Amino acid sequence: AATRVRQPVRQPASVPAQFVTDDATQAAPNSPNLTSTVPKSQPTAPSAPPNAVDASLDALITALRSEMALDSQARGYAQLFSQRIQAKPTLRVMGLQSAQLPAWVDWLRKPEQTPLAAQLSVAQANQLVGLIYVFLAEALGPVDADRMLSSAVQVVEATPAGRAQSPRAFL
Repeated sequence: AATRVRQPVRQPASVPAQFVTDDATQAAPNSPNLTSTVPKSQPTAPSAPPNAVDASLDALITALRSEMALDSQARGYAQLFSQRIQAKPTLRVMGLQSAQLPAWVDWLRKPEQTPLAAQLSVAQANQLVGLIYVFLAEALGPVDADRMLSSAVQVVEATPAGRAQSPRAFL
């Protein structure tokens, strides 16, 4: 049998290799990723509408993506940021239950079109935001990570989702 040689993952020149892991990239051939756990041909429907935690976390991640798009240094990390959210280690750290997984995967596939409706707890959101902060601090430095996260929190707190559940509870 022929041995398959794993090709290196290509990243933008501005992304240091230390941030590339097999579990954090969709581009790596034969690398399992979170979104592959639910077949694309069988769309899933959330079992319940988004709770306040889901809505606030969804808004926070959307605000962070917007902040990253506006920041010239962070822009190079935007795709890697999305890949890190989808990585299996993120799933393990968050402690998602099997009932939460379909809604999480649906949201990952189409975050602009599908509201997050995974019935996450504050503790699960806290775990994810902690991972996001570590990623931002490693990629941009702690000062820029603090600035970006603080700005995103302020944006979300001005929305109905942020008033229903402050994203500060996730910090």
